[in-house]
Amino acid sequence: MPTLDAKVTQLSDSLADQLMANRYLGRFREISVTEVSGIISRILDDHSAWAEGHPDKLLDCRDFLANVCLTLSIPVVETAYALYVLRDELLAQRGSPRDVSTFFERLVLELMRRY
Repeated sequence: MPTLDAKVTQLSDSLADQLMANRYLGRFREISVTEVSGIISRILDDHSAWAEGHPDKLLDCRDFLANVCLTLSIPVVETAYALYVLRDELLAQRGSPRDVSTFFERLVLELMRRY
């Protein structure tokens, strides 16, 4: 049976492949799949911690994504769209739709407020 880390890695890789295939995410397709998978892993880790009662992880995730946008020249609007794609895929693959929806809605809102 795969470990939790292996499951997160597998999910991150799968989600990265889906983002790379999305025609509306031009800048993301210019980044390596490995790098996008790492970004997704971080988002999933922050979501898990947030869902377990660590509200500060939402703002940590926002700050991480803001730095990624700046460093990799990814438009914030494209990042927001990517977050909604991730949310929709997680809702299709996992349970806890309320936690997933709430986290991603707040994350996008906080990211947009920062800019």
